[in-house]
Amino acid sequence: MFLSSLNLKYKVEDNRWVLSRALLYRTEGGWEVEVPKGYSTDLDSVPRIPFVYAWLKGQATKSAVVHDWLYDQKYNRRRADKILLEAMKDEGVARTKRWAIYLGVRAFGWLAYL
Repeated sequence: MFLSSLNLKYKVEDNRWVLSRALLYRTEGGWEVEVPKGYSTDLDSVPRIPFVYAWLKGQATKSAVVHDWLYDQKYNRRRADKILLEAMKDEGVARTKRWAIYLGVRAFGWLAYL
């Protein structure tokens, strides 16, 4: 469950978003993830394939920030991806879209995790 709202500022010079305040998320298991104020993210990285991009872009922004943070911290990748799936449900992302995003992350997330 998200314990705080997402507050961002866009930085034109590096095409990234920066958190204006910490984002807090509590997993179903009770573990709390705190993405700190000042963290920089590209939000949800959706392939620029026209149909896919139009269907999925902007669907899971809070979840994507938590997931990006976990990847940047080199948290266990499989668990980070499961947290993404859980957070998308909490964020209200439709089942078909969250599973499409999750499967894409499982298939190609290793590229960002390196």
